[in-house]
Parts: sequence; structure tokens; C-alpha cells
Amino acid sequence: WLLSALSILAGAEGDGNTYIEDLFLRQFRKGAPYENKKNHLSKAPPNTDYFVLKFFRADKDEWEHVVVDDLVPAALPLGGKSNVDSVVKVASQGGKSVYGHSREPETWVMQIEKAYAKWLRSSSGFDALNLGLVTEALIALTGGASQELNLRSTEIQAKARSGKLW
Repeated sequence: WLLSALSILAGAEGDGNTYIEDLFLRQFRKGAPYENKKNHLSKAPPNTDYFVLKFFRADKDEWEHVVVDDLVPAALPLGGKSNVDSVVKVASQGGKSVYGHSREPETWVMQIEKAYAKWLRSSSGFDALNLGLVTEALIALTGGASQELNLRSTEIQAKARSGKLW
């Protein structure tokens, strides 16, 4: 559902950029200082990038900012071993991200997914992304509204054929 919403928005234009580019407010590179929730300056660990993303909370009618680092849960390659408890121990050919990833060397899907899981404020972390609705994600990603249409309705079908629906 979240990946479906991201694929819908991947090429769509937002405020001068794509909707995806508009989600990323700021990036901090390699240990640069950033302001945390308590308005104190914090410093990122060396060799770690941080991203600030925004999501729309419809019940409060406001955008909320989320700060995430560039580390994502990764699966071990087949036969791989780890002494680190935070590494998810599942088999994969290349040790790729356990969740969403791209064939290209891009990280935006993983960063948005990580930030969205954090934004949901669930104690289950990434597992909170297992259930959801595409419309909820589209609202959170764009700040727009959603409406359900009965595609079996003759009125809606007529609008779709005429091009007025789109």
C-alpha cells in the first residue's frame, strides 16, 4: 500500500518538483549538526547521513517533520553471519534491504519507508507498514484529500469515458 502510493507519486509533479522530492526537506551529511525535537543541536555520528522528511497528519491538518538516519534493516546474504542483533537474519542473495528497495542505486524508497514507519509512532516499527490503505498514504504524502468513487456507477463510467473524471 505504501509502495503503491509511492509509485503513483514517483513521476507526478508537486510544488515545482516531484511529490517525492517535496517530501525531503533537508539532508545532513557525515556528522553535520542538526536540530532535534527539543530544539537542541545534535551531531550525527561520523559517516552517517540524516534526512528530514515531512508527512501530512490529516487529523491535525498540519505537516509533521521526521528525522531519520541513512541506515536501514538489511538481510544477510545467503550463508552470511552476523554477531549484531539488529541485523535481520533472513536469507537473500545480495544482502539487500528487508523492505522496499530499488534496482537502481537509489535510497529514497528506503528512506521514505523508514520515516513513514517512524511517523506512524508504532511500537512495532517497520511491522506497522504491513497493513494500510493507499488513500491514507496518498493523503500523508501529498496533504491532499481522498474520495472513493464507485466505478460501477453509470455516472462515474460516463465521466471516465469522457475524460472528465481524470
